[in-house]
Amino acid sequence: MEEHKLKLHDVIVTTLTAVIGGGIFIMSVDSQKQAYVGSSMFISYLIGAVLAMILALIYSQLSSIFPKTGGDYIYVSRLLNPYVGFIVSWLRWMGSITGISFLTFHTIGLINDLISINDNYVGNSKNIILEAVILIVLLLYINLRGLKIYNIFQSVLNYVMLLGIFVFVVYGIYKFDFEVFRAGLVFDWRRILLSTSIVFWAYTGFQTVTYLGDEVEEGEKNISKGILISLALITLIYVAMSGLIYGFVDSESVLNYNSIPSLLKNYNPYVYYIVIVAAIMALLGGISPSILSSSRLLYAWSMDKILPSFFGKKDKKGTPFVSLMIVVFVTIILMIFGRSDVVIAFSSLSLLMSYFLASLSSFVMRFNHKDLYMHSIFGFKGMYIISFMGVVITGLFIYTLLSSSKDMYLFSITWLSLGTILYLWRYEKHKVHELVEKEMEILKKKVLLKKGLLRSFGFFRNI
Repeated sequence: MEEHKLKLHDVIVTTLTAVIGGGIFIMSVDSQKQAYVGSSMFISYLIGAVLAMILALIYSQLSSIFPKTGGDYIYVSRLLNPYVGFIVSWLRWMGSITGISFLTFHTIGLINDLISINDNYVGNSKNIILEAVILIVLLLYINLRGLKIYNIFQSVLNYVMLLGIFVFVVYGIYKFDFEVFRAGLVFDWRRILLSTSIVFWAYTGFQTVTYLGDEVEEGEKNISKGILISLALITLIYVAMSGLIYGFVDSESVLNYNSIPSLLKNYNPYVYYIVIVAAIMALLGGISPSILSSSRLLYAWSMDKILPSFFGKKDKKGTPFVSLMIVVFVTIILMIFGRSDVVIAFSSLSLLMSYFLASLSSFVMRFNHKDLYMHSIFGFKGMYIISFMGVVITGLFIYTLLSSSKDMYLFSITWLSLGTILYLWRYEKHKVHELVEKEMEILKKKVLLKKGLLRSFGFFRNI
């Protein structure tokens, strides 16, 4: 049976749902509690969008050169070092699992809020874990049905989410009072920058689709297009919602709530129900792509023989079913036994390390693999400056995070040590250094051949 491929529309849908998640519905309230900026919150989202766009440009360039399943693992292992590529993706894999766990519990919390009979409803912790396990198993089933069913499911979630956001925006415009908005403005740049460092996480997840490289139709073009189009739409949504909410809600009263839906409950119950459904759709839409991308990392490792070929087994629809089941099994274990504070910090660190090394890979490509850099489908003169900015920005985030959680630091070292043992134990099987050298030689020959053909027709120009 022919494998289903993601088209540009599917890439945009996956990226929208992977990113938005709780990025505006929950994180905007959390940011307000940690760094009160009142109705200046939209400024934090704008600055966060600039930081995210820098990284999105880097991933767009790398995905146009390596439109291959594996994302960060492929980029770093091919451009920097195979061991470094594996170990950062090993870190990212567990970080993604922790992120799935986090999103699942938040989703269950909102579902319980929606179906609760009264305001005093408090879910039993054992019941919440059971509900989370049931939800994750249902999402596993959807992923096992193949990319075609996955696309349908994500599209439904996406359009319901966008409908809820549209209703909120219309309601926000109708209720908007400029005097209320102006009264809440805060021009303390230290607070705004602190708030930015928090809401920046609302933009993460745009790289999810890069892990599906081989499963995207014309991946060298559509991945980068999908990422950039999605990020532009997400920025508009975030800025609009974070600005409008403070046009009819006193900014200090927001501190009494845990999310935008819970806040709306006291203003308009009809809008509340629509928006909380949209928030649930957004969170659900963030979980499924994370399961998908995590399974593709296992698949990529198995293709490079770092893991046994068993992990890369596919069914008739082309779905790596073994990897999917392992991802969900580990997620369930983590949901039952994991500590939430360590889980969140570890997920953040793993993502930042991936961003940092992907940015560094893009930067060194300008000097170590000039042919690839100069003739990539996506790129522009001075792209290495963008890459350097990505290195600096993510490096500063990593430094801040490492100084804040000792338990997370110890857990990271332990997990990295296990990954190193696995890599060395399987070395004679994979010899991935030799594989990478051969693969890069083939890729360079293709680039040079394409360069020659384009020159012969007068189409070539340096970028």
